[in-house]
This record gives sequence, structure tokens and C-alpha cells, in this order.
Amino acid sequence: TYNKTNKFTAVFQSIVDSYGVASYLEVNPAPYTIITFPFLFSCMFGDLGHGILMFFAGLYLVLREKNLIARNIKDEIFGMFFGGRYIILLMGLFSIHAGFIYNDMFAKAFNIFGSRWYNPYNETQTAQWIHDEEATKREIMIEFNPIPAYQHSMGPYPFGVDPVWNVAENRLNFLNSMKMKLSVILGIGQMAFGVVLSLQNHRFFKSKIDIFTVFIPQLLFLGCIFMYLCLQIILKWLFFWVEEKWIFGQHYPGSHCAPSLLIGLINMFMFKSREPGFIVNETRVGGNLVELEGCYLTQWYPGQSIVEAILVLIAVICVPIMLFGKPIAFIMEQKKHKEAHAENITVRANVLSEETEIVANGNGKAEAGEHSPGGGGGAHHGENFGDVMVHQAIHTIEYVLGCVSHTASYLRLWALSLAHAQLSEVLWHMVLSNSFNASHNLIVGGIAIYIVFFIFAILTFSILVLMEGLSAFLHALRLHWVEFQSKFYLGLGHPFLPFSFKDQLSKVELTSSN
Repeated sequence: TYNKTNKFTAVFQSIVDSYGVASYLEVNPAPYTIITFPFLFSCMFGDLGHGILMFFAGLYLVLREKNLIARNIKDEIFGMFFGGRYIILLMGLFSIHAGFIYNDMFAKAFNIFGSRWYNPYNETQTAQWIHDEEATKREIMIEFNPIPAYQHSMGPYPFGVDPVWNVAENRLNFLNSMKMKLSVILGIGQMAFGVVLSLQNHRFFKSKIDIFTVFIPQLLFLGCIFMYLCLQIILKWLFFWVEEKWIFGQHYPGSHCAPSLLIGLINMFMFKSREPGFIVNETRVGGNLVELEGCYLTQWYPGQSIVEAILVLIAVICVPIMLFGKPIAFIMEQKKHKEAHAENITVRANVLSEETEIVANGNGKAEAGEHSPGGGGGAHHGENFGDVMVHQAIHTIEYVLGCVSHTASYLRLWALSLAHAQLSEVLWHMVLSNSFNASHNLIVGGIAIYIVFFIFAILTFSILVLMEGLSAFLHALRLHWVEFQSKFYLGLGHPFLPFSFKDQLSKVELTSSN
């Protein structure tokens, strides 16, 4: 296998080849990895400040590459960084973008467009709370009711997370929920893209049986369960709010009745009956609507139970198709070849000598060498039924269980992003911010800030940029090798080595000398 590369794409191709060289003429993941790898890295490393540091480090290596190559530096660690200069540049650039999305720069938010939240309480109430706080020596938390405190007329924050969440006490509750759901959506999206890429392999190798018994069932199985879950997440973000309103033709009382997607997914597989809507037939007691018990577990759109039952049945039907489809096709193909072989045989008998002979007609039907049911990756004439059955059983079990485990594996995007943000916050509050109040003396305070800043900078670059960057890099590598490439990439090829008399002679000389 030979893949043409340049100085920019070579590092991405080497990442793919480290897992396995592409089999002859199968889809090469490297072009897609150029975008998806730094993107997934940035989801875990999303900090504007750290992204800028990484971007400029990569930019320096890129701009000075001719000079650095001419110096012929032999250091192995430097060689690794220099070889990955373009991927470092892209990882830094994508991390800057993710930092804007997360609204995070060295554990601080930046208010570019103006927060959509404001303090709905008057000065008298605020002054009383401050007085009580000083008197009791306890911190008083002010709760912002979203209905009066959120400026609905201005719409959502234009880009990224609203900066008010940086100072909110329930900041982690909000960010963890958002990042967890984003991780699931991104992971299922990339896995679905991997399954779609497998279609290119099947079409190229002219393997219709793989399209109908592998690609279509895999896509349906993934779509009916996991892509349906992603759709529910997006719909919940878009429509369910704290205000009482009508959603999908049903009266929605408020945020306490927002559907629980996790329990809903469990009920979907258990075919558990659920009440439609959130309230009891518009019944009012004392002017208030009577809500159904456990209204967050009810059907939140018309016909939900029927739709989910159909989706589960389709997903279940896809499993035996993936398991038995190719083996059955293999049996039919073998039977077809045997019949064709039998039709091409003529028996000649000599009555006088009582001798017989078997002669092939020679029209070539029996040995035509037609495409096997597997095409590029299925059953070949050298395999028997048992080999095909075991092969399909392994791949079916791996795919079905992998859909669950791989989706959970993408939650590392959320986990590493949380860890990175918390470490950044620890460095800010435990190191740098302490120097601001080190002394009331201006000169002593200035010296303290000067010294502590260097400690903060060294810890930031060594721990948060280098160590955390390496950790996020390895996790992004795993997501591509296992979760993404396993959907379509075999990687059983051998790298192309052009014939060279010089290399051959050197091997002969080495052998003869030994």
C-alpha cells in the first residue's frame, strides 16, 4: 500500500499507519483524521490561554523548520515535537476555538457580548443580604430564577457559554451536563461517519452482500438506539424550558417535568407503558393544573411508545441479519457453484469396451471465479462455512457490544475537559490569586506577584500544556484507533517498498558476510 503524503499530511498518515497500514485499496482514514483528531483533542483541552501557548509553539516550529532542519538536531524528544509540528499547530488552533466555546481562559471567563442574566433584586434586598453576610460571617447565595433573571428578549449568548456561569455556585452541574451530552453526540456522530465510510469499501470491492447484511443493519442498529438518543438530547435542549407552555401539542408545566432521557431509554427497552403528556386532562384544583405523578417519566411527544417500540424491534432484527446474513449467502453461493459444476460435466461411455470417462464441457462456468459473497472482506472460496460463521459471530458481537462501550468511551471528552478546567482553576486560585493579597505594601506586593507569576507560568506550561496535552493526545489517539477506525478500517496491509538494486545488494552482502 502506498499513500502519497507531504510534510503536512505525513504526521497524520503516520498516526494511522501506527495502528495498521491500510489494506490494498481500502479507504484511508488519514484525510479525515486531519480534522477530527485536533477537534477531539480540543474538546478535552478546551482553554483559550493554553491553546494560544500551544499554537505559538507549533507556529514557531513551522516558521523555523528550514533553519531547524539545517541545524540537524539529534535530540530524540525534540525530533518527536518537530515531526509533529503541524499537528501541534492545529491542536492549538482548535483548542482556541474550544476555549471560546467553553468561555474559558486560564480558569476565567470573558464577557464579550454581555451576559443574558441580570440581578432581578433591588438595592434594598441586596444591601440587607450583604449586612446579614457580614453579621453572620457566612456566605449567602443568591438564587436567580430564570424567568425574571434571564433576558428572553435578547436570546441566548451568541457564541459559547454565558460568562455568568463562571461565578455560579452550580457551575459544575451545568457544565458537566452540557459536556457529557456533547461528548455523546460527537462520539455517536463520528461512529456513524465510520460506518458510512465502510460503504465506500463495500462499493469499491463490488460486495453487495456486505452492503445488505453488514452496512445497512449496522447503520440501522446505531440509528434506532443511539442516534435517536442524540435527537432526544437536541430536542430537550431546544424545547424544554422553565416556563409553562405547550410542547408537541401537550401542556408542559415546567422544568420539574422535563423528560429524563436516561430512564426513558431504559423504559424504551423494557416496553414499559407510560402515561401520555404531563398533566391529568387539563384538570385544575384551586386554579392549578394537576400533574401526573412522575411527570418526567411520561411520554413527552404523541405516539412515543409506538415509535420507540418500532425502533427497538428494528434494532433487534438487525442483529440476526448481521449474524446469519453472510453465512446464508455463503451457503447459497456454494450451492450455486456446485450446481454449475454438475451441469458442466459429461459422461461418455463406450458400449463395446464397457469403458466410461467424465469430461468437462469447457465453457468455464464452473471455474469462472465469480465474486465471493464477501467481496472485499467476506467469504472466499478457500473458506468453509464454519470459518464464515465464526467470523460473523465475532464481528456481530463486537459491533453490538461496541456500540455501547464505544459510546461510553467518548465520555472521556467530558472527563478530561473537566479535569483540565479544575486543574487550571486550582493553579489560578491556589497559586496566582494568593499573590494579589500577599502584602498591602505596593513594592512587596509587586515583587510577590512577579515571583509567583513565574511559578504559575512554569506550572501552567509543564503540567497543563505539556502533561495534560500529552494525556489528551493519547486519548484522542485511542478514540481514532479503536472507536472510529474499527467501523471500517482493517489495516492489514504492508507498506509499499520500491525495488532497489542497492538495497538488495546490501542485503546479499550482509548475508554473505554472516
